[in-house]
Amino acid sequence: AFTNKNISRPGIDSKELAFGTTGLLYRNNDLFFDDSTNSLWSQINGKAVVGDSVGQNLSRINFKTMSLKNAVLQYSESNILTFDTGYRRNYSDSSFKDYEKSDTTLSPVLNSSDKFAKKDTVYAFEIDEQIYAMNSADAEKEDFRIKTPNDIQIKTIYENGITRLFVNDQETQYIQSYWYVWYDHYPETIALKP
Repeated sequence: AFTNKNISRPGIDSKELAFGTTGLLYRNNDLFFDDSTNSLWSQINGKAVVGDSVGQNLSRINFKTMSLKNAVLQYSESNILTFDTGYRRNYSDSSFKDYEKSDTTLSPVLNSSDKFAKKDTVYAFEIDEQIYAMNSADAEKEDFRIKTPNDIQIKTIYENGITRLFVNDQETQYIQSYWYVWYDHYPETIALKP
């Protein structure tokens, strides 16, 4: 459901885990499995929802979205992922265009909000244990600025197709998601609107 997030690989009994995709959804978001316990983990919140690892959480790892050119310049020793996987698949194809335009969801939604349209893409982030979300269409406007209800300054810079988020002039990580998916998992989220 359009959620990008990097998580750490915890160890169980000092063994590092490897993860794979299941093709399954949990509350409209991807589930992945670990190769050791075959537990199922929620992508959006990093919690084990089925299996021996239930009750465990994965830690979020900060990441930066950048152009390939900048990545190679800044991290010359890094491994770069490619769409040249050896399989005949068009990875740039959006198989969900009809879904994106429809009002339907793949599974029932437990928590909903009309603060944004259901399938609006939002950028969600946390400040002092409070979660906020803003519409990506707003965040991608030139010189976008907004304040939280307690006067924390938020601004975004959109350049070369990449949005950078700043909280009180400090760059901050965010998670991109459909609003209905995000709010279903995090109903305490405060929606920020211009």
